Amino acid sequence: MREGELAQIIDDYKWARKYEAYKPLALLLDSRLPGIPLNTVIVPIPTISHHKRIRGYDHIDILANSLAKQRNLKKQNVLKRKNNSVQHKATKAERIKQADVAFECKQELEPTVTYLLIDDIVTTGSTIKAATRVLKGAGANEVWVAAIARQPLN
Repeated sequence: MREGELAQIIDDYKWARKYEAYKPLALLLDSRLPGIPLNTVIVPIPTISHHKRIRGYDHIDILANSLAKQRNLKKQNVLKRKNNSVQHKATKAERIKQADVAFECKQELEPTVTYLLIDDIVTTGSTIKAATRVLKGAGANEVWVAAIARQPLN
């Protein structure tokens, strides 16, 4: 759950430009993941360009890079944002509608590879579901998901 110290570290990393906070978050993510196939490709959920400009970095891409290095896996940015919809403070219905049209895959994917989607917070699951659907539509047979925290929508 996204609460307490974990919530503070995530918020500092995302909104207070505390870049170094990626390190404990990546270590936490790595420690909680089970063994994954050696041919796994890590795929970060792409951050909208507005948030990258605000932060000065793509927070999920950095986490994905760190995890890929820790696990000695490839990371590929195969997903592309088709829009810049902001899900922060959106209702569940708005999130689902936005996520359904948010992504496209830049290339055809290899069906024998496992793709591991990385995100920071799962709220409704609409982003992960939409990204998974796009990856499978591009040829992926197996898509796994990893996130740092879950934040139920109030």
